[in-house]
Amino acid sequence: MELLRCCENARTEIIDLNDDTLQTISDPGRSEAELIDAIARLGAVTEPPAFWSALANSAAHSPIQRRHYVFQLLRRHVAPGMTLSQLAQLLDEPVWLHRADIEVIEDLGGTIPVRMTDGDTVFRLRVAPGPGLPDFRDAYFRVAGKVGADQLYALLRDKADDQTTGLAEILEIGFSPSP
Repeated sequence: MELLRCCENARTEIIDLNDDTLQTISDPGRSEAELIDAIARLGAVTEPPAFWSALANSAAHSPIQRRHYVFQLLRRHVAPGMTLSQLAQLLDEPVWLHRADIEVIEDLGGTIPVRMTDGDTVFRLRVAPGPGLPDFRDAYFRVAGKVGADQLYALLRDKADDQTTGLAEILEIGFSPSP
């Protein structure tokens, strides 16, 4: 089985789904428990980020499945040193992302999985929240320099870069709760 995903620059990327684990993960008919079990069986990263972004953007999958796909995309393919433009490319115009899902953390009343430092921006990304879904799952990014939430949203959702936002480097990424 193959999953076709049309990518930037009109190239088509073919993802081999002969792997039973990836077939299970990509099957919209699987229960959340089956999906979690299949994700737990994943080994080293061999799948392209387009595998996860295509699933996360697919209306054929339930909101809870899409949330898992987003977390796996972030966990398996985003690393410190990447720029926000590279993150935007990985997310591939995420239909699941809304402006209200992005928050700049300025005051801390508890703990988060990244450090707060002067001169940098910490973002909280609420991953695929929705009515009827259990507790929110969040991804946190510490980014070099000062970046606004509106600029980050425009870049991630529409790849609209204001000439500086896209060059900002991701210094840390963390998850709460851990995926």
